[in-house]
Amino acid sequence: MPSSDQEQKLLDLMVDLERFSREVNFPSGINIFEAAGMHLQEIRHSNFLAFLLRPQEAHGLGAEFFRRLVLKAIDASSLDPPPVKPITAALADFSDVLVSREHRNIDILIESKGNNIVVVIENKIESSESENQLSKYEAIVNSEFPDAQKLFVFLTKGGDPPSNLLWSAIDYSDVVESLQEAKFYPQSNITNEAKVLVDHYIALIRRNIVPDEALVEQCRKLYLKHKSALDLVFRYGEVNAFGAATNQFFDRHSELKRLSSSNSRATFLPLTLLDAIPEIEGTNWQGQSRPVLYWFNLQPGKLGLVLEVGPLLSPAFSRETLVKMLLKHFKTNTKIYPTYTRVYSVYQKLKDEQVSDPEELLRVMNELYDSVVTRHLAAVEEITRAFFFQKVS
Repeated sequence: MPSSDQEQKLLDLMVDLERFSREVNFPSGINIFEAAGMHLQEIRHSNFLAFLLRPQEAHGLGAEFFRRLVLKAIDASSLDPPPVKPITAALADFSDVLVSREHRNIDILIESKGNNIVVVIENKIESSESENQLSKYEAIVNSEFPDAQKLFVFLTKGGDPPSNLLWSAIDYSDVVESLQEAKFYPQSNITNEAKVLVDHYIALIRRNIVPDEALVEQCRKLYLKHKSALDLVFRYGEVNAFGAATNQFFDRHSELKRLSSSNSRATFLPLTLLDAIPEIEGTNWQGQSRPVLYWFNLQPGKLGLVLEVGPLLSPAFSRETLVKMLLKHFKTNTKIYPTYTRVYSVYQKLKDEQVSDPEELLRVMNELYDSVVTRHLAAVEEITRAFFFQKVS
C-alpha cells in the first residue's frame, strides 16, 4: 500500500494532470481513425495519404498538401544539388499529379508528367526497412521513368535514417505541418467534411505517432515535477512501459551516456567510448556528433540492441574500413551501406504481457546489454581507438 506521502504526491499529480489537459488542449473524445483501428496500420495510413495527395479528390486541398510535403522532403535531402529544385516544386502546376498505391510493392508512387517529376514514398510506422528494399524500388523507378526527376522519400514515425543516401528522411510531424499549411493556404477550397477528416487525422498522429514538440516539452516538465509519483504509476501501471524501462535502465547504468529516446528507441554510448571515438565536425546523428552508437529497438513482438555505424563525414577517415574492422570482430556478413550500417544486433521475442511490463522490459534490456555491449566493449574500444587515433584508413 502507498504511504500517506505517496498518496499526497499522487493527488498532486492528479491536480496537475487536470490542469495539463486543459492547457495543452490535447485532442480528446472519439476519433474516427482510432475507432477504425488505424493508428499504427501502415497500409491504412498509406491509403489515406494517397487520398490527400491526389489533387483530383473532393477534399478541396488541391495539390497543396503534395507540394508542401515535397518541399519538406527536398529540404531533408542530403544530395547536393537536391533531386528536384525547391523553386521548381514551389511554382509548379501539380494539378496533373497521379498517385498509385502498391505499384510493384511501392507504397506510394506519384507522377507529374507535365513537370517530369516522380516521387516515391516508402511508409514505415512499426516495421523496419527490409534488406535491399530501397535499392529494389530505385531500380524499378529508374527503369520505368529513366528521364524523370526522381525524389525518393522515406517516411517514418521518428525520421529514422534510410540505408541509402538517395532517400530523404522525413517523419509524421512533417505530414502534420504540411496538412496544416495546406488547410490554411489562402487558395484552399477544403470542404467542411474534409476539414473534419484532416483534423481527426492530425489528432491521430499527435496522439499515437509523433506528439508536438511543445507537448513533449510540457510532458518532460510534468515528469520532472512529479517524478516520484509517476514512477509509482510506471511501476504498477502500464503507462509507457518502454519509457519507464529505459529510465530505470539508465538510472542503474551510470557508465553510459544517454543520447536520445522515443516510445520505441533509446540510444546511448558507454563513457569509455567517448574517449575512443572523437566528435566529427558536421555530424549530427541522434543528437550527438560521433559516428558510432548503440540503441535499443522495440518492435512488435521483440526487443533488440543494435550497434550501428552512422555518418562519418571526414576525409581523414575511411568509414568502410571502420565498419569492416568491427564486422571482422563480430564475425558478421552485414552489407555495408554508405551511410548507416548495423554492425551487430541481438533480438529477444516478447510476449504481449512483457511489452506492457516495465520490469520485464528492463530485465530483457539488461540481458541484451550484457550480450551486445559488456561482452564486446573492450574489443570495440580497442578497434575504434586504433582506427581514429592511429589513423587507420
